[in-house]
Amino acid sequence: MRGLDLNDASPEGALVVRSVLPVFSHETEGPESVGSCLLVRIDGQAFVVTAAHVLQQLHETTGRFVVAVGGRLVRLYAGGFVTNPDDAADVGLVPLVPAALSTFLEAGAVLIEREMIDEAERGDGIDLLNMVTNTYFVFGFPGSRSWSRVSHATRQIHAKGYLVKLTLGTCFPDGVSPHEHLILDYDEKEILQDRERKQPPSIYGVSGGGIFRFQRGQPETMRLVGIAIERHKRERIIVGTRIMVAATLAREVIARYPDALLNRSDLLARVGS
Repeated sequence: MRGLDLNDASPEGALVVRSVLPVFSHETEGPESVGSCLLVRIDGQAFVVTAAHVLQQLHETTGRFVVAVGGRLVRLYAGGFVTNPDDAADVGLVPLVPAALSTFLEAGAVLIEREMIDEAERGDGIDLLNMVTNTYFVFGFPGSRSWSRVSHATRQIHAKGYLVKLTLGTCFPDGVSPHEHLILDYDEKEILQDRERKQPPSIYGVSGGGIFRFQRGQPETMRLVGIAIERHKRERIIVGTRIMVAATLAREVIARYPDALLNRSDLLARVGS
């Protein structure tokens, strides 16, 4: 489990830094970190993708969430679409209407486009050839206040992302499906940086962040393969939902709720089985 400097890795790595964003619960007094999110485009439609429990929490409290983009605070309403509470997929989607998308892009954010999304990802810890060939990592924003700095005077926030390279696991807890989920081994006692063990931050807040894969030595092959949704401390794993699941739900939204793609909505609808 080692560090990786995305800014030095490749243009694709820099794109990851600008497409995975921290989510906060308030816009003004005391923004509280609640998770991470991804900006993606599915079949021509832009979405904010996060974990369903992050979106649900915000909908039940402030009714909005604030995303930090290039130091700016951009407010979105917490309406959108979430998987059912009994669905372990745990995916939340917010369609970005044209005006909101323009705000994100003007602030320096970028979308992960189709060519960088691998819906066919089927990797697991049993496939040794895949493990030797590919590198997997999780990127998100820890919720610890020491990892973000807020300037109320300028309404800006500076948050540091956290990235860790991990290996695919083979232990699937009850309710977690090999078809829908990725399992990544995560033992905080084994985190290395510059070949030394380092104490990592709490990964609360990383939920909704991205899981990426690239062929070793070829960062230009970087692909989005999943969304981090939870940590199982006892099993020493991070559970992610495969991006195929989120893309399928996004297509359902596009087909069934075309009005939501053009107009802001405060409602939280459920999608999927």
